[in-house]
Amino acid sequence: GYTILHEAYRPTGIPAMILATVIEELNEEANEILSIMGSDLGVNVTTQKETQRGTTQEKVMVYAMTADGPADFKTLSGQEQYFVALALRLGLAECIARRTGTPIQTIVQDEGWGALDDVSRKAVMDALLRISERFSVFSVTHVTEVKDSFPTVIEVSAETGTSRAQVIRR
Repeated sequence: GYTILHEAYRPTGIPAMILATVIEELNEEANEILSIMGSDLGVNVTTQKETQRGTTQEKVMVYAMTADGPADFKTLSGQEQYFVALALRLGLAECIARRTGTPIQTIVQDEGWGALDDVSRKAVMDALLRISERFSVFSVTHVTEVKDSFPTVIEVSAETGTSRAQVIRR
């Protein structure tokens, strides 16, 4: 069973088949979100790759469109990877929402801030601020600079042995 599932969910399996049905829409949504975030990058997700033998293989591949041309996702900086990954997740969520008739109203981001340097953190905060015009954005974080940049914070503490939440508006 495991081997069959492992093969089915490889980038050359079910993900490529599913994405192939929304690929154009996904690229449009992700690029619009990158634009809203103020990024100079574009994105191009493909589900087909030409092999050395001249045949076509179904495989999910993500390329960032830079000023110098297409770049493999793995070669991007941490900030660039973050922007592209966020845009793709939101773009795919928008595609699904549109097809199901259920609009996205809220985004919850759990951590991820600690991996960013100060410059990247500021750029991501600016991007999330721009996105917050379209969605409600919640972020889970222990990073003080990030908490301080949100106008409303839900502070959770367990000082009394029981978790308590307090809404703080600035």
